[in-house]
Amino acid sequence: MSRLLRLSTASLFAAVLVTGLPGLGADPQTGARAAELTAKILQARDKLQEGWNTWNAETMKAGRDQFINLIIQGDGKNADLYYYAGLSEYRLAVYAYSSGRTDEAASAIGQAKKYLEKLMDIRPDWGEPYALYGTLLGFEIALNPDLGMELGMKTLSYFGQAESKEPRNPRVRLLKGSSLFYWPVEFGGGADNALRVLAEAVDLFEKDKPGDPLKPAWGLEEALTFMARAFSQKGEKEKALDCLKRALIANPNYGLARQELNALQKDK
Repeated sequence: MSRLLRLSTASLFAAVLVTGLPGLGADPQTGARAAELTAKILQARDKLQEGWNTWNAETMKAGRDQFINLIIQGDGKNADLYYYAGLSEYRLAVYAYSSGRTDEAASAIGQAKKYLEKLMDIRPDWGEPYALYGTLLGFEIALNPDLGMELGMKTLSYFGQAESKEPRNPRVRLLKGSSLFYWPVEFGGGADNALRVLAEAVDLFEKDKPGDPLKPAWGLEEALTFMARAFSQKGEKEKALDCLKRALIANPNYGLARQELNALQKDK
């Protein structure tokens, strides 16, 4: 079971601890509503993760739609909902782009940016949304290279802000490292630079202790999978295999790592 799913086990209990216990100065109705919302967010997050693990767009969309419905039903200021709605669209953009569905990718990128822009207004101190936004700008450049001059500096700016706000956030390092993997060497990208940043991400992931059940906990398996791709590009297959095996220890259900591990083992 993935680290993310394990966090959901005690979610209701943790939510009550966060919002207060009846009889200790907290409004029981407020605590109950908060616990109910937490349970719904975690349910939608599990659905999104299930779709990501199995590379299934419809399952990811089901999770996304739950987040959107909760935004519509709420006060429009819940940072967690906008974060996970943005993450859902980001993952759907990755799926569509990888599948060659460029129109779907562009649409998902646009939606993700809207949610993240709202989130950055609500929580300007949170670096992770800036890193996601910078990654999305990179996707826009990939879809239309003519935008490189216009968006390239913006991409660097968003990553810079993300790192300044949260220098020890492992997902900020993951998103920067995975982007560097695709950037030209002359712009600071390439396999070696990506590996350096991704290794930093893995180290931060292994030290990370989420605590809050709603805090993002994804990414270790993705960082290791990207490290495997970088090692493969450098011809270092044993190191790539080791990274993929570690990714599957972190999340045994992560289908992309298993698929790439099988392909690499057959190629030996």
